[in-house]
Amino acid sequence: MVELSAHRVTPRSADRISERSGVLAYIPEIDGLRAFAVLSVMLYHLNPSLLAGGFVGVDIFFVISGYVVTASLWRDVDRPFASMILQFYARRVLRIIPALIVCLVVTAAATVLFIPDSWLSSTTQKTALFAFFGISNFALFDADAYFSPQIEFNPFAHTWTLAVEEQFYLLLPAVIYFSARSRHWPRVWRFLGRYLLPILSFISIFILTLNNSGDQRSNFYLLPGRFWELGIGALLFQLQVAGKTGRLSSASKHGLLIAGTVSMACAVIFADRHAFPFPWAIPAALGSLSVIAVVSHNGIVESPIINVLRTPTITAIGKISYSLYLWHWSVYAIFRWTVGMAGVVPLILAFGLSFLLAYLSYAFVEEPIRHGRRILALPKFTVVAVGLAAVVLGWGAVREGMTDRRSLSLSVVMRSAADWYPEKWPDPLLARGCEVRPKTDYIDGVAVESVQPSCVGDREPPRRLFVIGDSHAQVYYPIFLHLASTENMQVVIYYKTGCGFANLLDPSPSCQNFAATSVADITKKGSAGDLVFLASRRMPYLYDLRGPVDRQEILQRQTSADAAENRRLAYQQAVDLIAGFERRNMRVVMEAPPPVFRAPAFQCSDWFNAGNPVCRGGLSISRDELLEYRQPAMESIVALAKTYPDLVVWDPFPILCPEATCRALTISRRPLFYDGDHISAFANTVLYPSFVSLLHRVQGEAGAAPRASDATLGQELP
Repeated sequence: MVELSAHRVTPRSADRISERSGVLAYIPEIDGLRAFAVLSVMLYHLNPSLLAGGFVGVDIFFVISGYVVTASLWRDVDRPFASMILQFYARRVLRIIPALIVCLVVTAAATVLFIPDSWLSSTTQKTALFAFFGISNFALFDADAYFSPQIEFNPFAHTWTLAVEEQFYLLLPAVIYFSARSRHWPRVWRFLGRYLLPILSFISIFILTLNNSGDQRSNFYLLPGRFWELGIGALLFQLQVAGKTGRLSSASKHGLLIAGTVSMACAVIFADRHAFPFPWAIPAALGSLSVIAVVSHNGIVESPIINVLRTPTITAIGKISYSLYLWHWSVYAIFRWTVGMAGVVPLILAFGLSFLLAYLSYAFVEEPIRHGRRILALPKFTVVAVGLAAVVLGWGAVREGMTDRRSLSLSVVMRSAADWYPEKWPDPLLARGCEVRPKTDYIDGVAVESVQPSCVGDREPPRRLFVIGDSHAQVYYPIFLHLASTENMQVVIYYKTGCGFANLLDPSPSCQNFAATSVADITKKGSAGDLVFLASRRMPYLYDLRGPVDRQEILQRQTSADAAENRRLAYQQAVDLIAGFERRNMRVVMEAPPPVFRAPAFQCSDWFNAGNPVCRGGLSISRDELLEYRQPAMESIVALAKTYPDLVVWDPFPILCPEATCRALTISRRPLFYDGDHISAFANTVLYPSFVSLLHRVQGEAGAAPRASDATLGQELP
């Protein structure tokens, strides 16, 4: 073992590292630092206005973890490698796995009960299952930016930090073992062993600076951009046990302590999420490193900062910081799905419940398992094996529960899934004839779904309907399936979420590739007489994740000069698009805007979420108010109809809103809308007769093809 001549145990100096074993003694100030980190994170997640840079608490945790975990490894560095890593992983299993499994299973149960399937929860199940194996950061990297509003509704999103640490634990034992053993090897290996950890940390910092543009998602979620934070903590311990840090004078300790505290304080107060992790993670990490260097050094320095970090209440919070971190995010996310997080009372309740669950986890899960005599007496291999078995069993239980969500959920949305989810082919539209064969292909990154009737036989070749649009086109999927089954029609759907096609609102420059690819493929496949259906969002959103948008704000946006210019550009795009299809003698059917609402129906239809602030806009709205919102789009549609007399306009608005008040739910509580602007599966059954009748008329099966003025089945264009 490395001799630590610079660290001598005396009653006054209270050495923090044992001279004989290199084992780190308990340092209450590090628990105080943990408390500072976890409270910063909790306050930020509770409401960013409480502590704008509180998210840097995670960076402080990383540095602490690198330091403490390296100390854990170092106690066994003289053992054979297999024995060393077995000892290390046994301690990590007891420290991490039990509390994590309990939190994941309980949170998954709450998720099953209260959270319906939706675009807002699309990554939840994957993140939960990946979290058991320390890879949830990959699930989030492929889906959600950390600062996007959507991630706040994923109860498992915070486990990405554990994933990064667990991946670090796979590398660190080999690095430390090589570093410690290489001192007896030839010079080249000795040099590499001494500088391997600094080299890896430097490479990580280089990656951090290299990938510092955009949302920095790879820097945020993945180990290469985070290794340096854990690495500098590990490096500090290495230097200490090697006696390379030297003796620090009292003045030096005070200076480092003040500089580190100020650096961390500046980060948690002023850090900009748009410049994170680079560069704002740097002052947080270096500040925490400075504080650790002082509090772990021989001799206790008297300082108000030290006194605060050693306060019994602060160190107690630090001791339960792991459970606090695990539970707080899950509690906050479930609150957002149910009662909401607006107002003082929900914030206090969520904060207090997090502490209660954390204490219960610490007292009845963490401590009994980590320090239980019978457990500690077990062979280390048994501990690791049982821990891994518990992970697999927990994963299996959560997977089964989430697979069976629709029978276990308390949500009416899940229990009546056939009414709510458009991707489900509802019973009223089930065909007795032709089986349909959906198939999805990708053309230059664009999803193209083809719904082909299977029983053509000797009948005439299927007619074709090409559908282009965003998610508001995709919600008509039940209608498209039924058309293929009963009308001998092949439906080809081009869709991309967020890419409105001929939306008459804005030119959507980011969707140019989708538009060009879709049009080129239709031009290649289409022929005279084929139909092209254009469906997109053509009205403003009336709510966001915080609640309803103010009416005056919406009207001001619509009447602004920028909005008028965007509509002009979008109108010209529609003109060019329709002209291209008409030159090929293809008939264009354009959807007029259906109603929109000030609240999402799927979040506001149960007893446990009806009072959520996001629902305060209500699930009904005046018909006249909606007609006012959609007037700009209708003016553009009327102009298009005058320019292209063969343009067909289908208007679902009067069918979905036949009275003075438009409702997202019928009187019998059946959903016409899934959220605030996408129609439901039940609405497809309501709209199908109108849509199929329109197609019959257009194709001359029930008379001459209608013009735009009469293509809405008797409804006059506003």
